[in-house]
Order: sequence, then C-alpha cells, then structure tokens
Amino acid sequence: MWFTTLRASRLQQSSGNKTNAPAFMKLGRFLFGEESVIFIAFITATALFLLKKKIISRMALSGVLCLFAVLAFIFYFAATVNFTSVSLENESIAGLKIGDSVKNDHRFVKSGTGVVEYKAKNMSGVKAEIDKQEKIVLLFNISSAQTVTIAKGIKINDTLQTVVYGKEYKELWFVEGYETGIQYQDKKRDVVLEFYFNDHKVHLIELKKTGN
Repeated sequence: MWFTTLRASRLQQSSGNKTNAPAFMKLGRFLFGEESVIFIAFITATALFLLKKKIISRMALSGVLCLFAVLAFIFYFAATVNFTSVSLENESIAGLKIGDSVKNDHRFVKSGTGVVEYKAKNMSGVKAEIDKQEKIVLLFNISSAQTVTIAKGIKINDTLQTVVYGKEYKELWFVEGYETGIQYQDKKRDVVLEFYFNDHKVHLIELKKTGN
C-alpha cells in the first residue's frame, strides 16, 4: 500500500491545549498512560515488600496478580473493541468519499510524503492518503472553513454534543495530542469516521478505510 502515516504531522498541527477531560478518558489514561507505569511499579514494589516480610503468602500474591491481570484485560478489550456498526455509505468530507479516484484531478496536489492536498477553493486543510490505484483510502480535515463539512454537516469547532449523532460509537483511548476521541464504524464497508476533540470542540475529523 502506497501511503504514509499522518499521525505525527496531525499531532503537530493540533493546538495541544488541555482542559478537564471526561471521566472515561481520565480512567483510560490512568490505565494505559504514563500513570499506569507508576501505579504498576508501586503495586509491584508493595507486593514484593509484603512477600518478603511474609505478611502475605506467595499463593495469595499470585491470586491477586492474576485477578488484576484479568480485570485489566477485560477493561482493555471492552475499551478497544467496537461491537456496533453504522452505515457510512454516504459519508464524506468536503464532498469527497473513500474510494474516490484522484487520478488526473488537478485539485489534488501530491507532497513528497505521499499525501495529497485538496486545493479546491476554500478547502484548505483537507488532505488525503491514496493507494497505488490513486484512490482515496483516508481523508482528514483540520480546516475551520464553514464550507468544509462531513455529509451530516458537522465541521471543525463544532461541539462534542453536536457530533454525537448516534449511540453506536466507541470512545478512543489512545488520542495523544487530543482530550477525547470517538469513532463510528461501518463494518460492512470497512470504513471508520473519527472525531478528535480539544476544549470540547472538534479539532480533527478523519474518514478512512480499514484493513489495508
């Protein structure tokens, strides 16, 4: 597949401002972020100390650690696996859809990284990744222009409450550079629509093909 990952460049374009994130994101960061390393180190040191002092038995320690591992796995599985699906058949960004061809389309300008930028009027901030057939496999938008919307009219700087137009979404836990993220998944077409937030407003919208 001829395309390059955009995560690093998108993070650089993010404002990076931090405010109070929702509780589920705080919990996710605690379990999967830097805080978890400190927490696990503390628990391990405490357990070894208690074992050395013979305050707890080796069997009891093993049982506690196994229980902790099982609970961590269950939470991780529930947080990362999306059991629901929605139809994204008509979803688009600035009128562009996954699978659209950019071949001989002069509105798209290739960069040295394999990314193409949409140069149509008032569409600055809309970029794409393409495959070997020059078809779009990923679209992302950081443009604050009022004319750049997805199919349902959602745009950059809209609120989280505006974006959540259905319950069939999952929270994204690994969203470095952003406070929160949510994802809608179309399993039939292997397409996902993602929104990333700072200050409770949309800072990035992604529409992409999965399973490439």
